[in-house]
Formats: sequence, C-alpha cells, structure tokens
Amino acid sequence: MINVAGRERMLTEKMSKKAIQYVFMEGLYTKKELQESMGTFEKNFYGLMNGSNELGLVKLEDKEIQAQFQKTMEIWNDVKEDYQLLLIENDKEQQKVIVSKINLKSIDQIESLDKLVNLIEQSGRKSLQGLNSQKLFLIFSNLLLIIILFVVWHFFRNIKNSERKYRLLVDHSPMGIMTVQEDKITFINKSGYQTLGADDSSEVVGRNVHDFINPEIKASIKKDELIEEKGKRIDENDIDLEMVLIPLNTVLNNNELIIFKDITEKIQSKTEAENIYKELINLKSALEVSSIVEVVDKKGRIVYVNDKFCNISKYSAEEVIGKTHRILNSGYHTADFYQNLWETINKGQVWEGQVKNKAKDGSYYWVQTIIVPFINSKGEPYQFITIRNDITARKEAEKEIKLLATHDHLTHLTNRRKFEYELQQAIRKHNSVAVLFIDLDRFKYVNDTLGHSIGDNLIKAVAKRLKGIVEKDAIVSRQGGDEFTILVNYRDRNSIEIIAKEMIDRIKQPYMIEQKEILITCSIGISIYPEHGNDIETIMKNADVAMYWSKDKGKDGFSFYEPHMKEKSVRIMQLELELRKAIDNNEFILYYQPKIDLKTNEISGCEALIRWNHPTMGMVSPAEFIPLAEETGLISQIGEWVLREACLQNRKWHEAGYNNFIMAVNMSAHQFKQPTMIGMIERILHETNHEAKHLEIEVTESVSMLSEEVIMSQLYALKRLGVSIAIDDFGTGYSSLKYLDMLPADVLKIDKSFIDEIGRMNHLSSSLMTNAIISLAKSLKMKVVAEGIENIDQIHYLKLHNCEYGQGYLISKPLPACELEMKFMRSNEKVFLAV
Repeated sequence: MINVAGRERMLTEKMSKKAIQYVFMEGLYTKKELQESMGTFEKNFYGLMNGSNELGLVKLEDKEIQAQFQKTMEIWNDVKEDYQLLLIENDKEQQKVIVSKINLKSIDQIESLDKLVNLIEQSGRKSLQGLNSQKLFLIFSNLLLIIILFVVWHFFRNIKNSERKYRLLVDHSPMGIMTVQEDKITFINKSGYQTLGADDSSEVVGRNVHDFINPEIKASIKKDELIEEKGKRIDENDIDLEMVLIPLNTVLNNNELIIFKDITEKIQSKTEAENIYKELINLKSALEVSSIVEVVDKKGRIVYVNDKFCNISKYSAEEVIGKTHRILNSGYHTADFYQNLWETINKGQVWEGQVKNKAKDGSYYWVQTIIVPFINSKGEPYQFITIRNDITARKEAEKEIKLLATHDHLTHLTNRRKFEYELQQAIRKHNSVAVLFIDLDRFKYVNDTLGHSIGDNLIKAVAKRLKGIVEKDAIVSRQGGDEFTILVNYRDRNSIEIIAKEMIDRIKQPYMIEQKEILITCSIGISIYPEHGNDIETIMKNADVAMYWSKDKGKDGFSFYEPHMKEKSVRIMQLELELRKAIDNNEFILYYQPKIDLKTNEISGCEALIRWNHPTMGMVSPAEFIPLAEETGLISQIGEWVLREACLQNRKWHEAGYNNFIMAVNMSAHQFKQPTMIGMIERILHETNHEAKHLEIEVTESVSMLSEEVIMSQLYALKRLGVSIAIDDFGTGYSSLKYLDMLPADVLKIDKSFIDEIGRMNHLSSSLMTNAIISLAKSLKMKVVAEGIENIDQIHYLKLHNCEYGQGYLISKPLPACELEMKFMRSNEKVFLAV
C-alpha cells in the first residue's frame, strides 16, 4: 500500500503540472496525457475510499470517515468538471478563466481534505488500517498539491489581482511551500516556517535555502522527483523532510518552487516498526529452533508446522497440512477437555495446558502447550498459533515418582504409607480387619553371605507368593527391609489362622535364585481391629509385638496379639526411664558423617548423628531410642541438645578455617509440631554465634504426616531465618510430587535403598529411577545428595549422572569430631577415595 500511495503522489504532481503546462506552455503536454493522469488518479482514489483487491487496499468502515470521503469526492467531481472544460476549451483567455475557477473552488477542497486527514489520524486504527491512514494522507496531500500548484502558478501570473485570495489558499495548506530565487528564499507559507521551527516568515525569508536544505542534496534532486532527506531547523536541529522541487524558469527567471513536509515522526515510526519486525523475526527463529510450532485456521485445519513438529509426530508437513488435529488424537483426553480448549481460544483468550498426542508410529508423547489466537479487525479470532514443548520425559518421571509415593520400588507392593492409609480408611468405616505383620527369619544372614542381589530377588519372590495367597481385596505391603504387612477383612480367628498357616507353608518352600536354592522361614504377628486397638499406631504396634513374640518362641510361626505380651517390653520401659536421665548425665554424644562434593572430593559439610553411650547398656542404637524419645516427648529436649552441640562444633571448624562447612541436623515431626521450634533455633544460632546459612535442617519421614498448614508455617519460617532445608530419605514412599511441590526445600537426599541397587544385575529400572530422581531435583533447582554410598561403582554412576554430593561408608562412617578431624581435616587436604 505504501508503494501505491507513493505512485499516486508522483502521479498527482505530474497531473497538476501537466494541467498548468497545458495552459501556459502549449505543446509541452497533450490532452490525452492529462486525461490518462486524471483517470489513473481517480481509480486509485476510489480504491482508497472503497477498498481494492487489485491495489491491496482495505476499506475503512468508519461512518464519519466514509461521509467525509463522499463530501471530498463531491468537491472533486465539481473541480473535475472544470478540468474537463479546460481540456475542450481552445480560447486562451477562457482557459485562464477556468483556472481561476479551479483556484476558487480549491479553498473548499482544502478544508474538506484537512478534515478528512484529521479524522483518519484521530481514528486510532491499528495494523493494516493504520497503514491505510498513512497512505490516504499521502494521497490527499498529493491531491491538495494539484490545487496548490495551480494556485501558486496563477499566483505568480496574477499576484497583483488576487493576492489576498491566493495567500489565504497557500497559508492554509498543510504542506510547507517556499519559493527560491538565486538560492534566496523569497516566500514561505505558515506551514513552511512552522515546520522549520520559526515563529514568523521573516525569520526565514531572505535567508539562503542552504541553511535549511543541504546544497548537495538540493543539487542532486531530479526534476519532479519526490525525495526524503535530512534538513535543518532554525535551531540547527535535524529534521526529516519529504520534498519536491519544481523549476519555474519558464515563467519567472531562476525561480524554484519547493513543497515540503515534516516526516520526522514517520521516519521514527518506520525505524521502530523495522526494529519490531527484526525482533519478531528473531523471536520466530528462536521459536522455530526451540519449540514445536503449529498454526491452525479457525476451523481447526493445520496450515503450518515446523520441523520439530514433524520430528516428534513422525508426520511430514504434507501429511498434516489441511488436516485437523484429530490426526494426533491419543484418546486420552475427554470431549469436555477439547470443548473447553476451543471455547477459550474462540473467545480470543490464550489457552495453556498439557496434551497427550499420538504419533504416526503409534507412540505417545506429552507436550506443554500454549495456544494464542490471532485477532482480526472485528475482534474475532481467525487463526491460532500453537507453541509446544516436549515434556514426555518429565511426565514419565512424574509417573514413576507418583508410583514411589504409594508403592515399594523393589517389589511394587503397596508401601507403608499407602498401607497405613488403607488401614485408616477401614478404621474410619468401622470395618473389622486384621493386620498380619510378617518378618523373614535370618534374612540378614542370607544378605550377608549370598549378597544383596540374591537378597533383593528373594524379597521379590516372597512378595509374589504373599500376593498369590490372599484375596484381591487384601492389601499386601512391604514395610521396608524384610518386613511385610497384610490387611484383610476379619470374619473370625479361624479364617485368619488359615491365611497365616498358608503363608508360613508357602514361604518356607525352596526358592531357586541365581541358580542357588534358598530356604527361609517367617514369623507373623496378628492384631485385630477393634479388638486390639482403635488407631493405626496401636494396631501396628501390637502386630509388631506379636511378631517378636513369635520369633521368641522359635520363629517359623504366628501369634495373635495378647495383652500379656507387653511384659516382654520391659526393656522399652527401662530405656524410657534411663532416657530421661541421659541428658542430665551427659550420656549423649554426637558423631559426624561427612558429605563430599563428588566433583572435587572435598568435604562440604557433615550430618550430626546422635549416639547414646549408656554406662551399663553400652551404645544404644538410635533406631531403638529415637522412636521412644518421640513417643515420650523427650525428643524436643534431645533435639535442642543436638542442635546446640552441632552448631558449637561447626563454629569451631569455621574458626579453624573451614568457613563453608554446612552442618546438617535431623528434626522429627514432634519437634515441628512445637510452636517454639523456630524461636529455639534462632536462639541457639545466636548463642553459638553460628550463621543460619551454614545450618541445614533435614526433614524426616514423619514430618509428612503433619498437616500442610503446620509444615508450611514452620518451614517458611526457617527459610526466613536463612536456614537450608533438605528432604531426607527421598524415595521411601512419603516423598510424593505433592510433597516436593509443597516444601520450600533446597536439598534432596536420595535414600540408600536406591543407591544400593546401582550396578547390580536385574536392577536397571532402579538405576534409571535414581537418574530420574536426580533429573527431577535439578528441574526443581534442588541440590542432590546420595546417601549410603558403599562402592566405587556407585560413585562413578552418580558422577556420570551429575549427582552433586555423596555420603556413605565408602567415604566415611559416622565419627566423633576428634576422629573426623584426625582423618580428614588436620592434613588440610581434599578427600581422595581409594579407587
């Protein structure tokens, strides 16, 4: 359209000059040439007014603009009649009279044109219509130029007779008009001197035209050529001008007529438009390279796809162009899903979501999708651009992680958390159920003598047999290690005894694993709801007590829980009594297990682990006294002692030069429930002069059982202190995707059970799961620590898959501070593993 407008401008200039020269320079132009110019101009004018496919012009629908079009055209038709009379009149004097009429009518024409241009400029039209506005302005300015040229020419011919009338016409022109004689400006109209930054014509008239127009540019202007060049204002600032220079030598000696217009804003707009266009081109290139791009029309037919679309869908562009998206329908999404999608984008709104598609080869893939509508001038979508990113790998990882939340990764049985959920549901519904707690006898011996690979395969074989014994509605769960639980509907003791006996008989049958025959037995404890308890904790605890009773009786048997079995819990009672004295008697000590940077082999920090050195019982395992401490409420007091001692020790190491050591401390659910926990941590950090950024709180499994409100409140309070948060034992069942999203964690610690299986035969899926967890943590901007590293193959695998930190017996077992310093720190060297 810009080119059309430009051609129109040149045409109007030539047409106007031809009309003047036809009258005053006889023989220079013919009637036919003037008629052709008028016809071409009128055709283009009608095209602008009504729209023209041939010229690529869109009709402006605004009623007020169209009305002004009509008024302007009526005036033009009146002027055109005078042109036509001019062409058929042979008498020279009469021709001059006709030219005078044209001059008089041109004042109305100017006013009509000014109003039309203002309406278009004020209409605020965008995109293509905005371009039409600019082009219409050029056309109308050029139409005005026809009249002005007549006026100016006649002005020079008849200045003494009609000076007031013609000066009014020229001064009202929106174009700058100046006359030049021997490079001196002899006349300039109001628009002209205002364009040049003057307040009055006297500031310009008499000056050299080269003060405003570069002489080289002026000298290079061809006759009748419309150009765009830089000029100068009165204040010496640059100005962009569009101008035409018309020699008037045939009438007045050495006179030139220069008609010009300020196009600074137009040039700036053009530059901005070019920059935007370049940015859009760069954006398009970036999208083409990084994303799956597709364009569909309003009927859903595909009109464009890029190479990445073809690569993932396995279709060529030719196979999908013109087709609808049904060609990719996987059958996964409902009709309502697609209805909502189309309703959204047909409203002109952006739709975003995840879509599962089917490729040509039958494979499925997931894409994160954004659909953006293209809106026409009526505010209606006429096309949609779809930008997608392949998230198939992420969806597969999410699927596996979700499975981890409810199922055991080794046996694919229900895990402990899911089992407890099902038991809670039964209790809530008051259904009578029995819990069978199964523990394999002497399994540790099998593991230690035959290896973990055989041990794991034995666990899977036992799980398969257990699953085959019970009815489908029973819940078979692996609690961890060699412990299983089964939840069945309770009718009577006899039915439960039958199940227990069959389990004992089936489990003791020989197993052939890795060409070795293995024999193993089990001990079973049974508790019944509601007979043996009214809550999960009691039911599970009593089943566990009954199982140990069976072991004490000689293994390979089962026992129903009986109250007298608690007499065997004397040690527990004794431990509780001694535990209350342990803090006052200073019987607790801290061991520290180092954590290393797997890239540099440098110690990056330690995990503080509590030990109980009882004067008569010796070292008591944390697995034995920590649950008791939580049950009795002593865990808060013990936890505060651990935190203070760990901070004091880390402060000593910092003062010794290990400035970046991070001290990790475990905290239980009981501690998180305490409203004073944050204050206690803040107080200890202050008392020990320990920086919060060098403290890492490890969130234990039990924390997930608390309400979301409690977890979020406490953890975000820790974050505000500047303390780091680690999710411990990830993969053991409680760490679901929801849990990951919920916690503002910095570190993810992969459970030892995953690390144990790296490199073992028949455990490729578990190794892949470890890799998936690492990738997931990276995507969540979390650091990754692998727990329980015991061999160099595990180190190599973890390094290969970009796991950042490691911890385990291969590096070091937990040690007292003095031994840790002696082994690793006093040499002030890196930790080098024995390869």
